Amino acid sequence: TPVIHRDGAGAMISYDGVISDITARKLAEEELRESEVKFRTLLEASSAGTCIHDNGIILECNHRICEMSG
Repeated sequence: TPVIHRDGAGAMISYDGVISDITARKLAEEELRESEVKFRTLLEASSAGTCIHDNGIILECNHRICEMSG
């Protein structure tokens, strides 16, 4: 967040601020996106009916299980 310092005429003479390196966060976000693509590709390519559920509530399933269950 920059803080601008001005002289009496209103011209900027300096500013203070903080710069954060977000490289690690950006790399982690990209790795997560790649992992999600791999997961979805494997799920959809599987010839076995596959689903992920939470106490019987289906959260994810592939096309094959939809064919099997109608």
